[in-house]
Amino acid sequence: MTEEELMKQYIQEAIERQYQQAIHRRQVIMSEQGNIIYWLSEIEKEIKQINNDIEKFDKKHTIKQEEVKEEVKEDHKRHIFLTMNILCLAVNIYNLIHR
Repeated sequence: MTEEELMKQYIQEAIERQYQQAIHRRQVIMSEQGNIIYWLSEIEKEIKQINNDIEKFDKKHTIKQEEVKEEVKEDHKRHIFLTMNILCLAVNIYNLIHR
C-alpha cells in the first residue's frame, strides 16, 4: 500500500468513527427525550389526581378529624411523589443538555 492509499484509508476510518459516534449521540438524545416525556406525563397525572382530590375535598361539608388526618397523610405522600417526579425530569433535562 502506498502512503496515499494509507492516508485515504485512515481518513475513511476516521469518518466512519465520527459517523458511528453521531448515531450513538442521537440515540442517547432520543432516549433522554423519551424520559422527559415520560416524567412530564407522570407529573401531569399526579397534578390531575391532586386537582380531583381538591374537588372532592371541597364537596364535603362535614369532615371528621380522623378523615382530615388521613387525607393530610395522603396529600403528603402525593407531594413527595410529585417532587420525585419533578427531580427525575430535571435530571433527564440536565443529561440532555450536557450530552
